[in-house]
Amino acid sequence: MSIIQKAGIGEYAVITLIDSTEVVREAVRLHSPMSDLSIQALGRLLTVTAFMSEGFKGREKLSITYDTDGGLGRLVTAATRLKVRGYVENKDYELYDKDGYSDLTRGVLGGSLTVIKDLGLKEPYVGKCSIARGNISDDFSYYFTLSEQVPSAVHVDVIIEDGVVMRACGMFLQLLPGCPEEVKVMLQDIVRDFYAMATMMDTMTFREMIADRFMVFDVEYYDEEKVSYECSCSKARMDSIVLSLGEEDALNIIDEQGLIEIHCDFCNSYYRYTRDSVERLFNE
Repeated sequence: MSIIQKAGIGEYAVITLIDSTEVVREAVRLHSPMSDLSIQALGRLLTVTAFMSEGFKGREKLSITYDTDGGLGRLVTAATRLKVRGYVENKDYELYDKDGYSDLTRGVLGGSLTVIKDLGLKEPYVGKCSIARGNISDDFSYYFTLSEQVPSAVHVDVIIEDGVVMRACGMFLQLLPGCPEEVKVMLQDIVRDFYAMATMMDTMTFREMIADRFMVFDVEYYDEEKVSYECSCSKARMDSIVLSLGEEDALNIIDEQGLIEIHCDFCNSYYRYTRDSVERLFNE
């Protein structure tokens, strides 16, 4: 089970910890085969997406496009509240550093990061910045600070052994307005401990980690919540796409191609329509 734990750190900051292991494993199951590099990148981006959807209260929607100049190409994630999904354009691409490890920095370096939030208002919120570091943690620290005006520390990680996701996790610390400079320095020192949170998770709960590291502050814990990988596609939604073509055009496509095939990038599902199924659909 993937979980998210949020806590207020006095009047100075909010910290959020996420165990996204099962979410990333489900993504790998749906999109397999994937290179270790693509798992690393997508797993980190899904963890950030889960964090950004936590504050939603109802039917809000989120989409993130991490459009890189590296070999992985475009990464796309989407979410409603704590329900995430995503895919990598070039999921087979692999690149190693001189030590033989997947080189995530060079795999995603360059390009742009775009965040679209549909909050049910007249126009969606759109935030955009460059991919400056080729490091998803640093890029989103930069994004939150620049585009959303919230000074943030972000650390996301995915541990893979022999192609298996052993651990995926994330730490997000966001400062509240008016946080004094001396407290900022203290918090910066503390969050460095969380760069090893994947190892810490073997022996400590999230509340134990927070209590241990932030013991000098008054800590207010929010309820722990579940995070899941869920695709929003369905047969009914795909039927509506076919219906939108009109019966004549739909049948013309089948005459030319043999069938209508719709692929969902997020869950790797295929929806196929033959002439008989299209005729039934339009006669219902």
